[in-house]
Amino acid sequence: MKRTNEYIPLAVSKHTSGFTLIELLVIVLIIGILAAIALPQYQSAVLRSRVAKALPMLSSLKEAVLTYNMETGTWTTSLEDLSIEIPDDAGYWIHSPINAWDGGYAPLVVWNGAATHDTTKNVGLATSVLGKMVLCCGNAGAPADDVKTDCAKAGYTEYVASPSGGLRGCYKEE
Repeated sequence: MKRTNEYIPLAVSKHTSGFTLIELLVIVLIIGILAAIALPQYQSAVLRSRVAKALPMLSSLKEAVLTYNMETGTWTTSLEDLSIEIPDDAGYWIHSPINAWDGGYAPLVVWNGAATHDTTKNVGLATSVLGKMVLCCGNAGAPADDVKTDCAKAGYTEYVASPSGGLRGCYKEE
């Protein structure tokens, strides 16, 4: 008669199942490498989509500021003066008039990248109401190299500092 409850050591068993520690470590390593490659790409895609969403609103703001100037003969720095609806928490504002990068003394319309609350790494957009240049800018407290890196992720690569010393970043013609 055959015994059915016989003890068979694991080392001599022909039907072992499961993974070894080395196999599990290799799988974890592969997942870590894939995550390290995918995360920066994801962050760049999110930044590019936020910038793409902000550009049409900046263009509308520009037109509204120019219309206000033609009607009143002065520049405004208040969104309430404009005949355009802007969501309260969208992060748009008007910088006081400066001698901008692309010429002319005029205000800048700015989007501050409202989804980011870290004031040292904030990336936004600014454009003079008189020109076609759009600046991908960083918060004044952000290191210049971080601004260049973050703006490059959004497709802006030509670095320029603001004549006023506050805004600086990378630009492209729109």
